[in-house]
Amino acid sequence: MKLPKLPAFQFYPADWRKDPGIQALSYEERGIWFEMICLMHESEERGKLTLNGKAINNKRLSKMLGLEPRKFSKIIVEFLELGVASKCEITGAIVSKRMVRDEVIRQIRSESGKKGGEKSPSKSEANGKQNAKQNDPPSSSTSVLKENNKENGEGESQQEAKPFLIKPNHLVAEWNSVFDFEGSEISKVSKVAGKRKTLVEARCREKLFVDNYGKALKKMASTPFFHGEGDSGWIAGVDWFVKPGTIANFIEGKYRNLPDNRKLKIDKLESEIDENSCNPKAPCYRPSHREDDERMRDYKAKVSTLALLKGGGR
Repeated sequence: MKLPKLPAFQFYPADWRKDPGIQALSYEERGIWFEMICLMHESEERGKLTLNGKAINNKRLSKMLGLEPRKFSKIIVEFLELGVASKCEITGAIVSKRMVRDEVIRQIRSESGKKGGEKSPSKSEANGKQNAKQNDPPSSSTSVLKENNKENGEGESQQEAKPFLIKPNHLVAEWNSVFDFEGSEISKVSKVAGKRKTLVEARCREKLFVDNYGKALKKMASTPFFHGEGDSGWIAGVDWFVKPGTIANFIEGKYRNLPDNRKLKIDKLESEIDENSCNPKAPCYRPSHREDDERMRDYKAKVSTLALLKGGGR
């Protein structure tokens, strides 16, 4: 599907300044990444560097950006290692996860706006439909089927369907986008069928869920407990997320103060950074390390991860 042309995209200066991956880049590298974001905005798949459904390779990208191919290849490695960019598992295209998420949200809001603008039936039409319902008694087979469904606990799947407030495929796309980062133990959704399909569709019709699921996903992404780092080792999944009471538990604060191993991770990283020869403050510091040296890249990655943990992220 061809995306509509948009004259601008959302940019959050505070988020840019606070992102540890961005701050670990040189000013030149930040400028290159921003140029790539601009290309992603114009791409046929917003947030992904694709052309005719295929990933744009490094050689072509370097030409588009006016860079020497070898230098650009090293910069791409840096972007991926710091988590600034990621790669699409299907096409291998360079991706901005933030732009992909923003596009999913934009499409959801656009669909909701269209539904809100649909013409309502006139009073005479509504009265005609009401009279028709009153004059047509339900068949005995229909009544029996409804009673059986209630007894079997199938009311959620068999009840008269309300309109979707968001499309199920949008919910699935947002779930996969939020948990598409290195270190996430939460599985992406590959198939929606059976009981899972029933629950997903039911939640997509609930205003409480639609209004609050985005905040819940953000909480899950940044909380180690949901990634298996609690005492029990439990890992959250989409089947648990779309159960009827899950979102209500988030709203009521059940998952506000969860145990995690963040402190242990921070202590370990601080110790490794203190003893790293790339650290100017370390006793073993060696200024001979180049910016593209493997040890320097490892050092930068650890510094970025430490900043992320201390800032409340993963």
